[in-house]
Amino acid sequence: MCQSAFEQLIDQLLQSKMLAYPCDVGTYILDTDASEVGIGAVLSQLRGTAEERPLFPKRSLTVEEKESGQEEKVIAYASRTLSKEEKKYCVTRKELLAVVYFMNYFRHYLIGRTFKVRSDHQALKWIFKLKDPTGQMARSQESLASFTFHFCIDQVINMAMLTVCPEDHGPKRKKRT
Repeated sequence: MCQSAFEQLIDQLLQSKMLAYPCDVGTYILDTDASEVGIGAVLSQLRGTAEERPLFPKRSLTVEEKESGQEEKVIAYASRTLSKEEKKYCVTRKELLAVVYFMNYFRHYLIGRTFKVRSDHQALKWIFKLKDPTGQMARSQESLASFTFHFCIDQVINMAMLTVCPEDHGPKRKKRT
């Protein structure tokens, strides 16, 4: 039952009407998230009017879409598993890793544009405002310096499309005894 639901979700995410081509006009939005085993991101773009181009006919529009008259179109999905060392990171460091990794991953879409980064982790907002960061925080800020972005916290981002627990749906691994 779980496997068939997962396969149905994958089929729906890969349908052509779900993904859109990037457009020169429109604001990009990068949603990132981290879990215990991986990080994920959804790159989307606000464009057109929601009435003209329904992506999800049954889906209600977000407040941002209603106010701007634009609809959020998904451009790409990305995810990766965490290494053994990265799995030991605290939640905030995992969330920061997701932001940094996927901003660089989607660099060719984002560089030279003002875009929005959304996360559900409140502490990241504080990290980006540090005056004298050190260590990993300093390296992260330095690698993001070439981007022009607005960071916002949103508890209701594209969570269903971000990280899926591979332990439930991936290949079964033998546990060492």
